[in-house]
Amino acid sequence: MTSSESLRAGYSTRMEIPLPVQIEYKSALSAMKTSSGKQFAPAFALAPMLRGRVRAFTLVEMLIVMIIILIALGALIPAVTSLSKSSGRQAATNNLIGAIEQTRAEAIKSGQPTYVVFPTTLSSTDPNLLQRYSYHSYAIFEDDPLNPGTPKQLSGWKTLPTGVSLRSAISSWSLASFQFTPVGSAQSFPFLKFNANGEVEAPVAPPANVLLGIFEGYVASNGSEVITGAKDGSGNPLASEYLSVSRITGRAEPTAAPTP
Repeated sequence: MTSSESLRAGYSTRMEIPLPVQIEYKSALSAMKTSSGKQFAPAFALAPMLRGRVRAFTLVEMLIVMIIILIALGALIPAVTSLSKSSGRQAATNNLIGAIEQTRAEAIKSGQPTYVVFPTTLSSTDPNLLQRYSYHSYAIFEDDPLNPGTPKQLSGWKTLPTGVSLRSAISSWSLASFQFTPVGSAQSFPFLKFNANGEVEAPVAPPANVLLGIFEGYVASNGSEVITGAKDGSGNPLASEYLSVSRITGRAEPTAAPTP
């Protein structure tokens, strides 16, 4: 028997695939194509729809957004400014309390009269000096036993935060001559004076306390207050802080605004 004769019927020496197998293979291939089409066709069909929905903002839409942002900023800026000024008044109050306590402690320690000095009217027309120091600064001085009548300066001139000033009523206090280094000469300024017991000797008479006011604004060259914050019905500044300095103890603490 030859090799070709040993093959079963339906097969040849070239290994031809039987007809039933071919039919089954074609059916499976057709089913695979159908399934593949059902799986991917929807995705490709949606692509043009998605591309149609993606678009940029129009000019009108951008203008509307910008207007909304500007309105929000317009409402926010006054609140931030008011908060900043309020913080400035509080900082000025805290700084003055610290300076008064330091002056009192120095008087007790040294046994010499000690002063907190407040520049008001300056013998200068320099607007920068006036803006920086007039009703806007303070320094600590102490009597010098080696040079009577000329107090020595213990601290530099400290300025209040921008936008707040001392109230003009301070100009009615007792005045004395102190060396004002920014202009290089002696000037007459109001002051708080503490003795060796830590008591306040000036500008008050027993048993009154000293009232020191701070407000939003500045004092003009003619001594009038220019209020930049809100006012009450009497024209007094609503945005203000006050300190009461006890004549007996020399202690300073915040207090309510005086009754007009």
